Amino acid sequence: MKNFNQYHRKNPHIWNEFQRLTLALIARGVKHYSARTIIHYIRMNTQLKENNSSFKINDHISPYYARKFMQEHPEHDGFFKVRRSRVDELVKTA
Repeated sequence: MKNFNQYHRKNPHIWNEFQRLTLALIARGVKHYSARTIIHYIRMNTQLKENNSSFKINDHISPYYARKFMQEHPEHDGFFKVRRSRVDELVKTA
């Protein structure tokens, strides 16, 4: 993903659905989950599409959303397992 911040600003509906599903999992008592699985679920089970695109959702976005979720919801830090990556610095500015 070349520019996560730009993607995120253009597609807030995808972030909203990612948060909604993640929080629903947490409410059910799930301790850890895959951000990639959530993105694939959104791609396969909704009609959400990227703005200005014929694509539903870029599947390379999951590491960015995993980090963003844990930054915005620090009480759930560790819900997604992440490895050190250049993504870490890119998400901090989102």
